[in-house]
Amino acid sequence: MENIPILNMIPGVKSKLALGSWFKVFYVMLKNMKFLRGTPFDFMAWFSNDVRKADSKALNHYKSILMNNIDEIGNGKYQDLKDFSVLPDIIRGYEEVRLETMTEYYQKSDNLFKS
Repeated sequence: MENIPILNMIPGVKSKLALGSWFKVFYVMLKNMKFLRGTPFDFMAWFSNDVRKADSKALNHYKSILMNNIDEIGNGKYQDLKDFSVLPDIIRGYEEVRLETMTEYYQKSDNLFKS
């Protein structure tokens, strides 16, 4: 909401907007529209496209590191793979916070596997 300057000019409104119980209908609609994720009709991605692309990139990075190093599991990389397997758990938060935690994920990943 911080990208809508008119809302930030209203006293007491920063970047969150309180919605009444009447909005519950829309929450249920959003919940039931999960099948639209990843399609051109995914309207939620229109507002957070950079985060979705970063998520996809991190997932592909994770898969490629695992696939490229799984054959080395018996050659001393077991602990590195084990440590790497839990790294996606640090990717948390919304928008900018999520992108920052992805940076931390990539740094820790690079420390384990020089990719």
